[in-house]
Amino acid sequence: MEMNKREIGKRIARMRNACGLTQEQLCSQIGYSKNHLSGIERGTYTITAPMLFKLCTVLGNTPDYYLIGRISPQADEITSLIMRLSPHEQGVLAQLLKIYVQSNDRE
Repeated sequence: MEMNKREIGKRIARMRNACGLTQEQLCSQIGYSKNHLSGIERGTYTITAPMLFKLCTVLGNTPDYYLIGRISPQADEITSLIMRLSPHEQGVLAQLLKIYVQSNDRE
């Protein structure tokens, strides 16, 4: 399986934004330059294992999430919460999630 550097970068940027961190703030926590992180997020550079593990520590999630898009173990908890909602409430939540994802994709 070939790594999709661009998708990996999008996942990192999405999680960084979800944590409310700028590139500079994240870089100070993981010990890499802003230029390097920017290149990773744009898909120009390939992420290394040490950097990936540092990102997991700071941003959360697993290496699988960043590398191939597998969802974290918290997904089971989210699924069980969604199942408690009525069909109408699930529809509202789906619309909210679509809007949220679309707004993050534009960044």
